[in-house]
Amino acid sequence: MLGANHEARFTERLTLRSALYLSGSRINTPYLIDFERNTLLGGGGRTVLSYRTALAGRTLRLQAGAEVQTGFKSARSYQNRAGQPGPLRYDDEIRSLTGFAFAQADYELPAELLLTVGASYNRLRYRISRLSDAATNPTGYELSRDFRPQVSPRVALLREFGPGLSVYGSVSTGFSPPTEEEIRPSDGSINRALQAERATSFELGARGQFWSQRLRYDVALYDQRQHQTITTRTTDLGTQLFLNAGTTRQRGAEAAVSGWLWQSGASSSKPPAADLSGGADDRVAGLPTGLRAFVSYAYNHYRFGSYETGGKDFSGNRLTGTAPHTLTAGLDFSQRLGFYLSPTVNHQARLPLNDANTAYAAGYWTFGSRGGWRGRLGPVRLDVFGGGENLGNRRYSLGNDLNGFGGRYFQPAPARNWYAGLAVKW
Repeated sequence: MLGANHEARFTERLTLRSALYLSGSRINTPYLIDFERNTLLGGGGRTVLSYRTALAGRTLRLQAGAEVQTGFKSARSYQNRAGQPGPLRYDDEIRSLTGFAFAQADYELPAELLLTVGASYNRLRYRISRLSDAATNPTGYELSRDFRPQVSPRVALLREFGPGLSVYGSVSTGFSPPTEEEIRPSDGSINRALQAERATSFELGARGQFWSQRLRYDVALYDQRQHQTITTRTTDLGTQLFLNAGTTRQRGAEAAVSGWLWQSGASSSKPPAADLSGGADDRVAGLPTGLRAFVSYAYNHYRFGSYETGGKDFSGNRLTGTAPHTLTAGLDFSQRLGFYLSPTVNHQARLPLNDANTAYAAGYWTFGSRGGWRGRLGPVRLDVFGGGENLGNRRYSLGNDLNGFGGRYFQPAPARNWYAGLAVKW
């Protein structure tokens, strides 16, 4: 991955922030009956224009921008011969183009209220060329899939009660189009019937901080009503196929608390935060020595609405593959020379593996830790890191095959494993 950010501040009121990014990968993967070799290249850009002014004597913040992403994938599927590629099954080139434009206004109302109104306009297109069929089907080897443009509005209202409490509510709509893997599953078929998921979401929450910003909290309740939910099933050959499953109602609660157990020194930089994705943030040498604890919890009450398939009615069942409870907790230790250590523990409750809710994957706890050093070499920021996952060597299933043929649901998760990396910013 490679990216660059740029900020142009024309005046104190007008700012333009832009970003460009590129990515590439090469993946060779054996499956049950096929062996895939995929090369992916992608890139995109984003720009946001921000303007601050006054309306009726009160602050008005305006934002408008756009983002475009494009991708190219060379996907070859071979017969799997004991973990090695055999005869070619098909050779595809997939081009994707997605983009959206958005605008948002934040207006400070009387009584410490903040009103937010925004909307986005979204487009997505896939182009698939089956090169292995070009000789025998010169007019039909190219396929395309264009999704209808969508406008997604959002309205939110926030009330501040000092630094210790802010309460907000929001109503928004949105859509989630199928991924390339869902449009074109590993059996080589093209799913022309799959539609984008659409939803309306209601959210109510509170956030704040106490004890001179040493303790922060964030709590949210939400109710999302989704149409054309995408579900999956696995065939006897191990191929995952996708279909729309009527409606679902996804309600839940999320809570996060973090705070310093002890801290020495002072810094204008943001406090350390849990970084579970393996990326680098802006923390550098010179931060105060300290130990911070964090915990986040989510309760997911996800249910099918009206859903009938294959002559069976699954209405009201738990949403397949969704755990009702998840928990992450850990510690962040940092010291002034730039060394840091972040042990974490994760929990996932048992979850249903089929739409009928007759089979479940057991819940599990896992433990991991990451450590390293962050610092500067002139204008360059470095993050040298390493760590381990599943340090307790827990045996559990991850990436389950939902609605698997013949009860073949489970995929073994990695045992105790290690990683190391280097992130550079200039």
